[in-house]
Amino acid sequence: KMPKQPGHWAAFWIHSYAVGKVGNEGRDATEIDVVEMPWRDGRISMNLHWDGYGKEHKSVGKNPDPIPALTEGFHDYALLWTPTEYVFYIDGKEIWRTSDGGVSQSPQFIFFSEEVGDWAGDIKKATLPDYCEVEYVRVYEMK
Repeated sequence: KMPKQPGHWAAFWIHSYAVGKVGNEGRDATEIDVVEMPWRDGRISMNLHWDGYGKEHKSVGKNPDPIPALTEGFHDYALLWTPTEYVFYIDGKEIWRTSDGGVSQSPQFIFFSEEVGDWAGDIKKATLPDYCEVEYVRVYEMK
């Protein structure tokens, strides 16, 4: 369940300590933002970041059409990560397919976070506490 108040946003992402490496076009590690929801109207953001976070930083992203239902209840956010592409899903529906940036061939770890910042509005206007709830996490390895 996503937060309801302004000023903070939930993020489900996949990361690696090697994301700071530059020069291998993301194959050595990519920050994969499976979903970020800083808005309260069903808009989301999905992104890839590679080659560090400095002057060499590269990124690509998708902001699909709003899905108002995402503001209520639990939803499934998924990533199919193959050696050649990433496929992003919400509730079983494909939202974005890309191989931009090269596809990470590096081990990575799952991250869930709650960020606070202006991107999500003014936290001073929030009625707190507010929560992001995760019901379950599943990871499958393709054979």
